[in-house]
Amino acid sequence: MVFSDEAYYDYIEEENYPSMVELVKEGKNVIVSKTLSKIYGLAGIRIGYLIAKPEIAKMLSDRMVANLNMLAIDAAKAALEDEDFYKFSLEKNLQARKMIETTLRELKLEYLPSQANFVFFDSKQPVSSLAEKLMSKSIIVGRPFPPFDNWCRISTGTIEEVSIFNDAMISIYG
Repeated sequence: MVFSDEAYYDYIEEENYPSMVELVKEGKNVIVSKTLSKIYGLAGIRIGYLIAKPEIAKMLSDRMVANLNMLAIDAAKAALEDEDFYKFSLEKNLQARKMIETTLRELKLEYLPSQANFVFFDSKQPVSSLAEKLMSKSIIVGRPFPPFDNWCRISTGTIEEVSIFNDAMISIYG
């Protein structure tokens, strides 16, 4: 059995990038997890779905504990039907990520190329230290990822939020 978490799949820019859903369609023992938390912006209602062949889906549904309500289900249905918002979300995420990457390049801070809604970069200092400095500017960054204690994860946000982050980084490193 293989479990594939495709939470960030929608952000992948490479054309024809394979999804493990194709293996499910071929009848393989694969479970694919999808979420509406990322690209659809529904993190607060904690909704997603699994894709698996029928026997596996039945086995899982008999053991699943889900606290969904009609509001969450209706929100998910509406989100999945809203193609304009989906495209808007992808476009704004790409724009925000490129803004962050541009600032990191200008500051000569190494980062890993990303195809998600965050950027992971070498802050050249303990993340806890950078987090304190950024918190004083009302910016919260991700937790440290030992052993990469100097590497920081920043999520994309609105264009305005990313501008504030970039200004804060320039004031700290510039």
